[in-house]
Amino acid sequence: MSNRHRAREVALQALYSQAIPTALDPHETAMEIRGYFEHFKVPEEVREFAALLIAGTLQKQAELDPKIEAHTHNWRMSRMAVIDAWLLRMATYELAYCSDIDASVTIDEAIELAKSFGAAESPSFVNGVLDSLRTELGKK
Repeated sequence: MSNRHRAREVALQALYSQAIPTALDPHETAMEIRGYFEHFKVPEEVREFAALLIAGTLQKQAELDPKIEAHTHNWRMSRMAVIDAWLLRMATYELAYCSDIDASVTIDEAIELAKSFGAAESPSFVNGVLDSLRTELGKK
């Protein structure tokens, strides 16, 4: 398993568990993330990318949710399975703000995480939404 894959798993688990409160200022968020990593003994080589995904997803959540909902065919974020919602937020953040990562890699990783943590229909749902978002964002 690659470090980035492990970082995505760690970030998704932190977001899902809401271990990092969303109403904190950036300094407090960084402290909470550091505490989460220490508590769960997250390897050092995984922490930087996981922290980027956690903090970025939380910081941009209000912007990400409407983008996602525009591609879910009348599914509101509040109606989605919690794990699917956080996974879509995190992957959408990565698509929109991590220009050094190919969109196909982001989508493939999100599908794999959906297979591991979501319901039976999660991988196809996540794939459909993210593929549609990729087109909107002009990603290849």
